[in-house]
Amino acid sequence: MISGLRLAAALLALKPWLGTPVAQNPAPARGKASDIDPVVGLAQSAGPAFGADALLKLSSAITDSARKRRLIEEAFARAATVEPEFPLVPVPIGFADSVPAMAAISSRLGVDRLSLQTRAVGAMVAVDPQRARRMFESIPIPAPPVATCQDLTVADAKSYYTAMTGVAGAAFEKTKKGAAGRDEFVLAHLEGIVSASQVLPAAKVLAEAGLGAAALERGLTSLGNAVRGLRRDDRAFTLLVLGEEDGTELDALDRACRAAGVPTAVFMQSMYRLLASNLAAERCSDTGTSAHLRERETTALRRFDGLAQAVLPAYRPFVLAPADRKYEASPAADDPWVGDPQYRGFVQRIEKIADLPDGVERDNELRQAASDVASWSKPLNTEERAWFQVKCGVFYRLLRAAASQRGAEGVAGAYVGFLSESHGEENDYPAEWLWQVDQLLWMARDHPLVTETIRGEMERSADGTLALEAALDRRLAARVPAGTR
Repeated sequence: MISGLRLAAALLALKPWLGTPVAQNPAPARGKASDIDPVVGLAQSAGPAFGADALLKLSSAITDSARKRRLIEEAFARAATVEPEFPLVPVPIGFADSVPAMAAISSRLGVDRLSLQTRAVGAMVAVDPQRARRMFESIPIPAPPVATCQDLTVADAKSYYTAMTGVAGAAFEKTKKGAAGRDEFVLAHLEGIVSASQVLPAAKVLAEAGLGAAALERGLTSLGNAVRGLRRDDRAFTLLVLGEEDGTELDALDRACRAAGVPTAVFMQSMYRLLASNLAAERCSDTGTSAHLRERETTALRRFDGLAQAVLPAYRPFVLAPADRKYEASPAADDPWVGDPQYRGFVQRIEKIADLPDGVERDNELRQAASDVASWSKPLNTEERAWFQVKCGVFYRLLRAAASQRGAEGVAGAYVGFLSESHGEENDYPAEWLWQVDQLLWMARDHPLVTETIRGEMERSADGTLALEAALDRRLAARVPAGTR
């Protein structure tokens, strides 16, 4: 049996486009600027997250550079009021049917404040690099909040450092004076690191920004000083050790320093102290007791050992503490719906409908099931966010069972109606709401039977954001989920 959130995780695994960096945009159908005017109007009437996201996508759909710049500028301005401030990445304990899991999945859509701001900077680099620099400089240096062992997600500031590298490579002249300006720009914005999760992205900037030897040495010293003063945060530390790039950022930084003749011993000593102090501290139980994650940590530490031994003669390789040590308790992320009789009943009912032959009986059963799901009330003591995700998952399964236009119309109308009534999710958790809308539109694109039905229901909805998303889906021929457009 698959719940709504487990279905979401399964769909995520099937979609390689969700691994695309947030700041990228698609190659949409091109046209005159006037073609997008109605959609721009919808975007300007939408909430700040949805409006900024839409304006950035629309900016890539036109060739008029002046209009493109205005749309990016407006998107950047709107992004300043968006909440939440940061995207989230999951603690690497595996997908679970929980609100944190969906928060992390939907964060990849890039509709949080920092992602929208850095997406705008990335779009502006191609239009006006100097303006992109000024925009970037107006973004506060990120300070991700401390996570505890009760948190299953961690705030991610990586897009800030990616945008910094892009601006550094485009906004400065290829002259001695330009190089000096670029070096000062990078060094100024590598200050203020407060979380272990920022260390590797900052190291990657130093490795890739092409700094002069003197600036690279100053940057390395600054990063080492920041590392020595980092606060205790086992969740952020775990992401440092088990990052997406497996610590290769430090390899790249080491190569850049060697090429420039910059010594790394002091920095490596600072990194050693950070690793040693955190590995010796009380850690979170879910990651600390995982045999798979302990194996990954060991591999990452061996990589660091190789770098450190080359510059620290007295260096002694790390040895992980025994798995049966004392840990700080972490919450379980169990599926809350396994024992829910109504949920289980809907799943079984949908399976039976899918086994019916195409025809009137199947269509009628679908329409009645859609009506029953629409009137399904939230169980007592159930979190509203979890309820929203699971109910969307049931609607999604039901729509996939449709084999005719008539059956699809009945389900799509109820599904869109539920999304349009979910104002709390739309306003408070825009990424999670938008992720569900995107799943619906993804189905519309891939299943001609329901393409116009779904788009039409959304366009006729009283919810302006649904109308906006349907209009974007029509306008952007190569449309993919928000964070990758």
